[in-house]
Amino acid sequence: MKIVEMIDTRMIPACLMMLSAACAFAAKEEVKVSDFGWDAEDATRYVQAALDSGARRVVFDRQAGPWIVTPLKARSHTEIVFEDGVELVAKRGGFRGVRDSMLMLDNVTNVAIVGHGPRGGIFRMHKADYRVEPYAPSEWRHALALCGAVGVRVENMSFIESGGDGICLGWGGKKGLTHCRDVVVRRCVCDGNLRQGISVASAENLLIEDTVLKGTCGRLPGAGIDFEPDWPPHRIVNCTMRRCRVEGNAGNGVLIWLAGQNGSTRPIGIKVEDCTIEGNGGNGISVLVGGENRHVNPPLGSILFAGCLVTGNNCGSIEVCSKPAGFPLTFADCIVSNQAKGVSFVPSGWNGPMPDGVEFRNLTVHVPNGGGWLRNRSDDRGLNPAVPTNITGEVTLVRSDGRRGKVTLDAAWSRMQFALAGTAELLPERVKRWPDAARCTVHDACPGKMVWLAPLMRKGGWHMVRYAFFADRPGDVHFRVRYVQSVPGPFPAETSMKVGPGRYTHRKKHFAEIPQPGTNSVMFTVAVPARGFHYLVGTAFLTPFLIEEADVPVAVDVHGSVLVLPSAETDCTLGFFVPDGTDHFAVLAKGGPGMDFSAPDGTSAGSLSPSAAWTAFQPKRPVPGLWSATVRRTTARRTAFTLDLTGIPGLIWLSGEKTVSW
Repeated sequence: MKIVEMIDTRMIPACLMMLSAACAFAAKEEVKVSDFGWDAEDATRYVQAALDSGARRVVFDRQAGPWIVTPLKARSHTEIVFEDGVELVAKRGGFRGVRDSMLMLDNVTNVAIVGHGPRGGIFRMHKADYRVEPYAPSEWRHALALCGAVGVRVENMSFIESGGDGICLGWGGKKGLTHCRDVVVRRCVCDGNLRQGISVASAENLLIEDTVLKGTCGRLPGAGIDFEPDWPPHRIVNCTMRRCRVEGNAGNGVLIWLAGQNGSTRPIGIKVEDCTIEGNGGNGISVLVGGENRHVNPPLGSILFAGCLVTGNNCGSIEVCSKPAGFPLTFADCIVSNQAKGVSFVPSGWNGPMPDGVEFRNLTVHVPNGGGWLRNRSDDRGLNPAVPTNITGEVTLVRSDGRRGKVTLDAAWSRMQFALAGTAELLPERVKRWPDAARCTVHDACPGKMVWLAPLMRKGGWHMVRYAFFADRPGDVHFRVRYVQSVPGPFPAETSMKVGPGRYTHRKKHFAEIPQPGTNSVMFTVAVPARGFHYLVGTAFLTPFLIEEADVPVAVDVHGSVLVLPSAETDCTLGFFVPDGTDHFAVLAKGGPGMDFSAPDGTSAGSLSPSAAWTAFQPKRPVPGLWSATVRRTTARRTAFTLDLTGIPGLIWLSGEKTVSW
């Protein structure tokens, strides 16, 4: 057969058109996308050819309809221009990958995306489509994704109904920058996106001004804008918002969540100036610095809100969560008008101190007659005695009848306001390492045989789902495993399961990959190279996996609070080991079913009742040995609850027939 006979002749005109266009326009300063062609049903090949042409300026010109595309990538040194009102629209049925963004700027330099005219340019996706089959659950189908991009300007553009964020700024992967740098977002609109209007995961020298962030709804956090770096190497440096409107989002208006940062992080700098934050479903402003670590090795930096109006938000106007005193947070010349819900001071969970180091410089709060402007609680159940000492400034209270008054904030005010915070006993610190394998003894009532495990699972999410197991000697170990479909939609395609040595971290190398199970049980065998602790992880997004049987001791790893799913069919009996010399330990739970505890001799030792707040089981006599905890069966819809262990290693054994002591 001749080669020419193997070519689909129907494709020749389109191929020749794109080839000739690329040759003719590669050296030009400006090209129009229509020079490469237009297709009313799918113009991806023409659009990508224009973006790849090498022209300095690529113009999306008006056609008979929108430019309908699947995921695109831009190159460095390109100005992308939209004629007035021209739309780039996601192709229906496309974007099946959980990380399929409409336009990706991946490790590029010097790119501008500019809309002309009063309507500017428009990126439009189909959020509702991505929330049902055949789409796998995801929060990363962004309209515009910047990954390690440098020198980017986005101006007079709208980003509507994405399956993730309107705009996401993050790191550039293993071979790219840890952050985006020198980015300007000006006169843009992010409307009706799934997760955030804008997410700032890692950025330096970011300016967002004269921009509207509204209508976010569908996936938590659901904020207008979220400053939330994932890891200490990521950064939030010299980031400024100016003259923006943040309104009508399902979650918080402005969310600053810095739990992933520590003392090794570049000093943080955030300024929010002359912005209106109105009518959001959560708090207008929510700030957390440091997370649940009692501010050990906290990040450095500062946050300033200046000249902002915060009004009509559902949960409250300003919420300050755990924050170290040495990290200044300032509210200067701001106005709060939110009925009785003004300023809230709360810790982050049981282990976070009350926020400290907050200055209210001429804050005005409009409150109803008889209402208060401040809400605070020492924590969910008075479990932390930390008292803030550096909350300062002056607050002007304006009553609905016009009366005005001033409150001066100083150390004396703090002692009086937060007096209840000093009444509780401090909980023991978490043990953040696994026991020394050389000191461990395996207790196995059924050597070499499989045993059923209590059906308690770590809930899936962005992080990997993790179990721990202990192998008494090198050789084969056996498991029966299945994934549990906990959210609607198809089983995620981008999944993996791995086994590795020692305690799991995201940097640890694994020694075996496991055949991918589905929602039906599968058996697999792993050749363990050495005696000791090993981890078993799975990465199916929002889909936990359940180890049903094993011939080795298996534990849920709770080194740090984790979400777990209880069984809907039966009580779960779990075990945890208390070593000799332990003078204080606690089991903490938040939400979910009740738990009943038994001491090593089998006597009843107490219980925890279901609560939306943290509750703690702290026995007065921490007798060494294997304790048991029975998680009561729940008839409610499958709902995760949070579990934590402190004072002892965070390993909860799933069968009393196979455990480990040390």
